[in-house]
Amino acid sequence: MNPKWSNRCMRLATSQQGLRNAAPRAASTKLGGVSIWAESESELSAGIEEVGEAIAHCAKAHLSITKVVLRKLVRDYRSDFKIEDRLFSAILGYVLRHGRLDAIVCASDSDRAFRVLLHSSQINRFACALEAAGKMLRENRIIEVRHLEKVVFGQRSYNTWSSTAHLLGRLSYLGLGKLDDRGTCRLVEEPEC
Repeated sequence: MNPKWSNRCMRLATSQQGLRNAAPRAASTKLGGVSIWAESESELSAGIEEVGEAIAHCAKAHLSITKVVLRKLVRDYRSDFKIEDRLFSAILGYVLRHGRLDAIVCASDSDRAFRVLLHSSQINRFACALEAAGKMLRENRIIEVRHLEKVVFGQRSYNTWSSTAHLLGRLSYLGLGKLDDRGTCRLVEEPEC
């Protein structure tokens, strides 16, 4: 938990009933169709900004991150108040709309599209890593996550394997490679005419 929040307990909810002992004039706003409630207008604004700041802070340390992992990290970081799933999703949308994060589409090993999140400070780094991965794939015709991970990150740490898999998933989504369930990406051959 961040020390600047240690003496405060923010309470945000996605329904007025979700606020215990809510003041008669509880404040609300809509983010992406989800109503967010707090006991006062100032607490509502501060709570949204603080959760948004926590989302950006937790995402910044990673090249790319899934929503599920980011939600867990934010809940750990802001353990001073409960962040329900709908509240997190609504504020994540707010952060995306304000350009602090971006989302890209990748393909899974079963060719299902999924989104990963990038902090705005990681976008260029992701693009460079994607370019390096594409070059390696064209040259070697096959890449394993563990080999690309060493090239991109050097040593392994939390979420680097996943971020590397996101790079290969992006190449797969773009049609350059085909990712399998063992973390291997193979070059897609151009059909001969």
